[in-house]
Parts: sequence; structure tokens; C-alpha cells
Amino acid sequence: MKPEWTTETIIAHFTLQSEERAWLGNNEAHNHLGKALQLKFFQYEGRFAEGLYEIPEEAIVYVAQQLHVNEQAIGEYEWRGRTSKDHRRDIRKYLGFRPATAQDKVALQCQLRQNELKCL
Repeated sequence: MKPEWTTETIIAHFTLQSEERAWLGNNEAHNHLGKALQLKFFQYEGRFAEGLYEIPEEAIVYVAQQLHVNEQAIGEYEWRGRTSKDHRRDIRKYLGFRPATAQDKVALQCQLRQNELKCL
């Protein structure tokens, strides 16, 4: 993510909407915060965070405040564990995304070839 974050930028990109809070449900504090951070990071970056180091400290504190959990709980979130994998799957489904398939790759290659021909 960006190395310099302003308060305005954090608020703009890490504010949980009411429907997002409802969708998050209730989990243990570390999973609740981790899932919320993964959601907001994905919405901003278009990809999932590989680890806590990618998320600004200010964003962690801000999201934790919104969820009424201690920001220190994020230290227990397993970024590469089964639960985070489930969170990523749930987030993709919630936002209408899915992993690319081999068929998608073929379709993209065909589309790129067609576009090449139009450019000649």
C-alpha cells in the first residue's frame, strides 16, 4: 500500500459501511478484525494483503475502533491459515469476484488476439 497515509485517506478507504458490518457477523476479535481489514484492503488494492506489514497501523486502529475490538488482537490473526483462506473466499463471493480459471485464460487470450488484429 501507499507509504504515506493521511487521516482522510484512511477514513475514505477503511470506513466500514453498515451493510459490510452486518455481513462481517461476529467472530473472535482477531478474526473479526482480520476479516474486516482483508475486505477493506481488497476493495482498495484489488488484491488481498499478504500479511499485516501491508496494512497501515492507522488503518488497523481505525477499523478496530469501528468494530469495538482491541487493535492488538490482529497479532493473533493467521494471514496464511485456513480461516484467512475462508475469509478471502467469503470476501470474493460477497464482492462478486471469483478466481480465474483455465477457461478464463483461453478467453482472454482470444480477446487479446482479436484486439491485435483490429490494431493492424
